[in-house]
Amino acid sequence: MVWESANQTVVSCPHVVGVRKTDGRGQRVIVSYQGEGNSNQALFSVPIEVEGPTTLHQGEMRTPGSIYAQLTAQRRQAICASKLERVSASDAQAASMSGEWAWTPTYAPGGGIRVTALVPRKAARTWEDPCRDPKGQRSTFPAGSIVLLLPDEQPRPAGDVAAARAVAVLATPATLALDVVEFAAVAAILVPMVALGLAPNC
Repeated sequence: MVWESANQTVVSCPHVVGVRKTDGRGQRVIVSYQGEGNSNQALFSVPIEVEGPTTLHQGEMRTPGSIYAQLTAQRRQAICASKLERVSASDAQAASMSGEWAWTPTYAPGGGIRVTALVPRKAARTWEDPCRDPKGQRSTFPAGSIVLLLPDEQPRPAGDVAAARAVAVLATPATLALDVVEFAAVAAILVPMVALGLAPNC
């Protein structure tokens, strides 16, 4: 398990954690990506002041599914190829204090793209939980929303991978010792069972 986590080179399943105003750079959305099993969190930022490959300023009253369907092939390729800017945990903590915006869940309409939106905090809820509407076919974004078109995956920061592998190397002797102890405990139970003909038939 330690090495599986250490060898993960991509993070996926983005979701918004907040919006932060930065000096001279306008507002930026802080997005969290996760490794398998919700491990190896990596934080990135997306600028929202100027429309770009990952932002769409005219998504009012449209479903995530219809927004995705209307994207050109070139736009989809640009979104999937986007490399977001890495930020720190302190940026995420500062962003979580933003009072101007709320945000919707993230929907997965297809093609390696996730769709979510910043919505005015006082806007009425017009969207459903992704568990009930995973592709965003029924949910709509209210007026004044800023739609985010995010790549489903980002490369896991190289520094994170190196640090995780170093930890795995240090943990390996301890992990092996635990495996030996566990094997011995199981053997202590199974050996007498085999002798008595009571071993489970797998």
